[in-house]
Amino acid sequence: MEKNISADDFCRFIWKSYLEDRRYDLVSEFVSDKISVIGTGAHEVERNLQEFIDKFTEESHEWTGHFVIREQWYQTTELSRTHSLVMGELVAREDADEGILYDMCFRFTVVLEQSENGWKIVHIHQSVADPNQASDEFFPHHMVEQTHTQIVYNLRHDSLTGLLNRLYFRETCERFLAEGNRGAFLIMDIDWFKKINEQYGNPVGD
Repeated sequence: MEKNISADDFCRFIWKSYLEDRRYDLVSEFVSDKISVIGTGAHEVERNLQEFIDKFTEESHEWTGHFVIREQWYQTTELSRTHSLVMGELVAREDADEGILYDMCFRFTVVLEQSENGWKIVHIHQSVADPNQASDEFFPHHMVEQTHTQIVYNLRHDSLTGLLNRLYFRETCERFLAEGNRGAFLIMDIDWFKKINEQYGNPVGD
């Protein structure tokens, strides 16, 4: 590789080598001794070179597939004379002969350090966009509100009929009476309904 390659092109080379070519042998050449990584998985945090090598080695033994990069973009910010930050996004699909194809889309920031021998990776941070967060939100509060409303409804209503369940019906009646309101309710019963369930099954009874 050329020593004077741009930070953008270096990252393009690294992601292609890792995802498409499965070049696990590039660690010693392009990874700094100060490497740290935050991945997309909850367990994917490597705080130093040894943790990174252990994880990289484990992955190379347990996973034999590779990806095809379908879309990508990069943007570089120079942090100093020797350091640059590259941010971007990758869309890739697993190139599998059998099994379920896996589509992957993630954003990343990579901190690079340049020396006489070229670029080395100091830090990688990957993230996945939350599809529930709208463009006008700082966090997905519309989704949270909708989920909260649905949970409250499910706690208070019978899933089959949509009527108030026993607990919330009792609470509603007690509150209604405590406020001095007047009202009426209707109780219905079906004779020998147990026989319907026994003969035709509960789904028919429902």
